[in-house]
Amino acid sequence: MGTPGEIITFQVGNYANFVGAHFFNLQDPNINPDYETDFSHQVFWREGRNLQKQKVLTPRVLMFDLKANWGNAFIRSSKDLSEPSVVTAASSYSHPAKLNKVDQAEKNISWEGKVQKVVLRNDSSESEDDTEPLPGTVKSVNAVKKKVKLGPYDFCSWGEYAKWRLHNADEAAFRIPNFMYNAGSDELVSYGQGLDVYNKLHENVEDGIRHYAEECDHLEGFHMLVDEYDGFTGIAGGIMEYLGDEYDKKACLGLGLNYPFPDNENWSKKRTLKEYKIRVSNTAQLWSSFTRHSRVFTSFGVTDDIFSINPCSQKFANVVQDCTSPYISSAILAATLDSLSSPYRLHSPTFPLHEMTSVLNAFGHKMTIIGSAFPFPVGQQTLFSALDKDGFSSLSTLTPNASIDLQKSFGNIFVMRGISQDRVMSKSETREYKHADIKSVTACLELYCQESYTRSVHVIKDISSSFKLRYPFPKLYDDTYLDTHSTAKRFTNPQGPSWFLPTLATAHNTPTTGKVLERIIGIIGGGSEGSAMKLKTFYELSAATCNTSLVDFEDFADCITELCALKDSYSSE
Repeated sequence: MGTPGEIITFQVGNYANFVGAHFFNLQDPNINPDYETDFSHQVFWREGRNLQKQKVLTPRVLMFDLKANWGNAFIRSSKDLSEPSVVTAASSYSHPAKLNKVDQAEKNISWEGKVQKVVLRNDSSESEDDTEPLPGTVKSVNAVKKKVKLGPYDFCSWGEYAKWRLHNADEAAFRIPNFMYNAGSDELVSYGQGLDVYNKLHENVEDGIRHYAEECDHLEGFHMLVDEYDGFTGIAGGIMEYLGDEYDKKACLGLGLNYPFPDNENWSKKRTLKEYKIRVSNTAQLWSSFTRHSRVFTSFGVTDDIFSINPCSQKFANVVQDCTSPYISSAILAATLDSLSSPYRLHSPTFPLHEMTSVLNAFGHKMTIIGSAFPFPVGQQTLFSALDKDGFSSLSTLTPNASIDLQKSFGNIFVMRGISQDRVMSKSETREYKHADIKSVTACLELYCQESYTRSVHVIKDISSSFKLRYPFPKLYDDTYLDTHSTAKRFTNPQGPSWFLPTLATAHNTPTTGKVLERIIGIIGGGSEGSAMKLKTFYELSAATCNTSLVDFEDFADCITELCALKDSYSSE
């Protein structure tokens, strides 16, 4: 155990910002006053002073989204916060905010494009004139806008519920205007478009990364959250290449985020084969970039099948909210990431990021599978009794198209939260089963895993702090279910009660990942049994979206070759 290292987060894409908004809300000491007693804020947050010389914590994050999707989020002058622990005399005077390269370009360009606005993704309209765009895309103001019925605590924009603020929005928030990528369409759809945008912004992005890195006492690594369907994959690819060149010794966890499409028959009919092929191409190129430049990565989402032309949400037992809502589905992902990262957010980390990624990428296995039991259904039982009765049957995979096979896994990581020592095993169970040495959550899980999954290596971490479900995090379950499975309930929030829940987050180095890679390679036409003509068709559709393609066919083919090599590393074991 030592001191925690700092982590820089990237949120690349509209859905990535939905997830990130929840993730940082869960840690924000202004919302969660008990956070600093359990975890160290310095891992993901940086400390500064406002003009009143009060301590201010802001996330160490760089954010990317289309300009139309920001709304009024983080619209503030760069003088709102000083540098960490420093308030200069000049900061008390008004001065113009420094513009990043995006805003400078916009002020110096004569652009006659359409006025843009966000079109809500969970619009359930069946109008023939309204083709619903993907998250992160925009539509003309002349398009028909339909009213959307919102569920309890539902939001249509991540900026509406992100309660934290940036240290300097002018340097950390990249609002991407239409003219930077538009090639006759209103959408940032392809990897090549995104790479072109990154090349126009790379100086500002790299300056922001260096600024964060230089102020760290011990930079542990990076979290890369990126939408894996659209053109934001190209922006992430450019960032990953820079990180690979400048910070190759640092751990990077890549999270390719996928979102379920609306459960709307009329909307589904309008998805085309062309859009599908571009989407799969984007995913393949992102995974290839992760393979080259990250320690470990995963496809992360509530989607059942990302290779379907109309990806739908998987069914979660007892969840009463609509998982096609980006606000709802992103909350499930953020809660899992919050629990999985908790061992390296402690004041004395029990499992730093570089150690976690080393377990997950053993044997050259760069792709991992993420699982979650949220909440872990202990109820009124002891942990020993719950495992003896149901095992890990409540564990759901959050890596689409993959299954969790604990017996065949090379390595399993279990992070259990919120179960106190007195709930591990009762005295009668100790006498009956003669396990007097089982006095901790870790010992109980180790015993169960060793007896149930004898071929796998297991890393088990126990975090005493419960997951706190409170506004603006959505109420995913009904009151009865939450009351049954929570360890405590408090009424300190005017928007509603807060529940303290036990959770289980898992990550797996498993050969079943090879089947996911085999699936995407087969769809595109790669591998020894692939079709060069089919491969070129996928490439040409993606390249046609760019004014000037920065990815030639040989580069695209190399990406698929890299995925084939990664797949083979699983087959050879």
